[in-house]
Amino acid sequence: LLAVDGAEGWSRGPSEGVELFHVEGGPSVRDAVTGFVRLAGGTSFPEHEHLGDEVVLVLQGGLEDSLGHQVLAGEAAAMPAGSVHSFHVLGTRPLLYLAVIQRGVRIGDASILPGDPRG
Repeated sequence: LLAVDGAEGWSRGPSEGVELFHVEGGPSVRDAVTGFVRLAGGTSFPEHEHLGDEVVLVLQGGLEDSLGHQVLAGEAAAMPAGSVHSFHVLGTRPLLYLAVIQRGVRIGDASILPGDPRG
């Protein structure tokens, strides 16, 4: 986890201002995409569909999704399989969260599935 603070290990995400950092999870999340997601202040994450249940823990900043839900630093949020939403960063401070997405996520025509190094 020390590498999270460095530039290495982060890859470009699905839109401008979004970066992904894959974390290899243990046996209970072997069928999940696990990793950190970082968004610059004032940016958005595009509409996406959860292929399985998702749980996120916001570590820094906050977000508001297209359904009107706000999640702030220290809070966790869950989305069920099949749900679709987008979200934007609240304010100018960067957003950092840890995501565990069972079976992956579909963003437009692309999918990030378990085992994908972007996840």
